[in-house]
Amino acid sequence: MRILKTIKNIYWRWRLRGEVLADGFDSSLYCRLHRDVAVSGLDGRVHYLRFGRAEGRDPHPDFSASGYLYQGPSITEREDAFLHYERIGREEGYAALPEWNGTQKYFPNSPTWLVCGHQAGREIYGGERSLLDVLAHLSDLGVNAIVVLPSALNRSYIKRVMEVAYRVAIVPYGWWHRDCPPLQQTLRHFERLLREYRCDAMYVNTAVLDEPLLAARAVGVQLIVHVRELPAYDPDLCETLGASADEIRERLMNVADIIVANSDYTAQCLGIPSAMVVPNGVDISAFESLESPAERGEVFSVGIVSSNLPKKGINDFVRLASELELRELSISCLIIGPETTYLQSLKSSTKPWPGNLKIRGYSSSPQEAIAQLDVLVNLSHFYESFGRTVLEAMAAGRPVVAYERGAVRDLVVHLKTGYLVPYRSSETLEQRAALVAEGVEQLFLDQGKYRAMSTAARNLAAERYSKEAVREALKHVLQRSVDLQRSTTLNGRRAI
Repeated sequence: MRILKTIKNIYWRWRLRGEVLADGFDSSLYCRLHRDVAVSGLDGRVHYLRFGRAEGRDPHPDFSASGYLYQGPSITEREDAFLHYERIGREEGYAALPEWNGTQKYFPNSPTWLVCGHQAGREIYGGERSLLDVLAHLSDLGVNAIVVLPSALNRSYIKRVMEVAYRVAIVPYGWWHRDCPPLQQTLRHFERLLREYRCDAMYVNTAVLDEPLLAARAVGVQLIVHVRELPAYDPDLCETLGASADEIRERLMNVADIIVANSDYTAQCLGIPSAMVVPNGVDISAFESLESPAERGEVFSVGIVSSNLPKKGINDFVRLASELELRELSISCLIIGPETTYLQSLKSSTKPWPGNLKIRGYSSSPQEAIAQLDVLVNLSHFYESFGRTVLEAMAAGRPVVAYERGAVRDLVVHLKTGYLVPYRSSETLEQRAALVAEGVEQLFLDQGKYRAMSTAARNLAAERYSKEAVREALKHVLQRSVDLQRSTTLNGRRAI
């Protein structure tokens, strides 16, 4: 295998010999920045020219391609951003790692937090929306938020972050891997930001990062980690990080001053008694007036809203559509989300494709997605740590039919706000689809039951997950942070 990879690298180096790269490009640094490339064994130069540049990957830890392009230099679509910067952009005053002012004012006597997100891709999902929510709450609580993101690929997302931040910076960084040493360049960038803005704390919106955590330790700044992952039930994540669930947990306990979980279920799985819970929240007012298709006089619709990866249970939903069609129910089945390679493959291999099943594509807002549905289903094969789409559907008064797995059980109350269906791997796909179809059919046929569950779903979302409830939970985290800050000021910072 190693010989084959070497031959492939030599071949592609020969094929790409005419491609000019910036003098500062370092193949080994590129691989260390993008640890999946390092694991693949592909030469860094080859990967960048063949794939990385088109994917928007950064060529160097000291240069953000998307951040550079966001500033608006005069560059053609075919030009390499790093090469353009070294030849022209630097002299014209463009920044390799840009920073911008946000619209939030600075509060002189309030804490300053360096807030670190873990992705900012071309499409916005739960991780990005959760960060926006946290930033809005921090602003309301008077915290000065200096936000660091790994890229500026999604321009509209960057603008939304600016609306709820004091300052925004772009620094390329990747996920932690147990066997990969941290990048010293990236560490220096985070240490500089912590010192320059005299930060009181580093808040990291995920458990999968490395350099931000180490920088906080190096500078002696308090570290808050908001855990949104379930390593114990996510073997893919453990493989990506090269560590067991216990190793990931121990690492968090060793480096973080405050650990926050995004649900009661996540806190329970972490098994850390001191963990605080700040769940995802929902703006009830943004969903409560959404009419459902049936209310608009259209066909009753049931749908799944997801990233459309295999683990989201897309194949289960296709089989559900077939089951509902066999029962001759006038129900439209919708797949809402990006048309992934997996989804295309599933469509071409499923014969016959159910006549009641439609692929609607990615929706730019959760309201746009939920407005297309009367009932939401969640058929994930993995244990979700929260279930944001489930909550948004409930806020809009949509009953939910879901597999009884993970934190979805914190949200859906069986027979009150929807139906929880046991997920048994021993059962066939057809058997599981039949159980889900039973719940959907009852909601379709019994209008009184539908209205009762609709009201209960909206009330539960407002009671437990409103902006006010989540802000209060985050306020307790802020108070603990302030108390710890006072304690370390009196007793001296912990040993590094």
